[in-house]
Amino acid sequence: MTATELGRQAEQIVCRYFEDLGAVILEQNLRVKKYEIDLIIDLKGLLVVVEVKMRRSNQFGRPREHLHSDQFNRIASAYEWWARGKKFWDREVRFDLIEYYPQDNRLVHLEDAFRP
Repeated sequence: MTATELGRQAEQIVCRYFEDLGAVILEQNLRVKKYEIDLIIDLKGLLVVVEVKMRRSNQFGRPREHLHSDQFNRIASAYEWWARGKKFWDREVRFDLIEYYPQDNRLVHLEDAFRP
């Protein structure tokens, strides 16, 4: 399986995870100009912007170590554009990171993992 296919599989697993928590998936793989947001969900009234990071191993560090401030800023910019268009600018928002480890089909959910 290619890295792209594994990434798509990881996002589907994360979608099911959030749906099991009662969330509604609002956007998946949202592209805004040159930026991308993996998921935007409504979790019981709270908007959650989710970045999904998948690694086959920790040989080169944990997935969270590959999320840098420039990526935070791109995600936040894309979210702001989306929120204005949907008139959601007044909604509370949280930025989460989900690490997916396919070797043991394990998710690590880091709530409020980054702030732009």
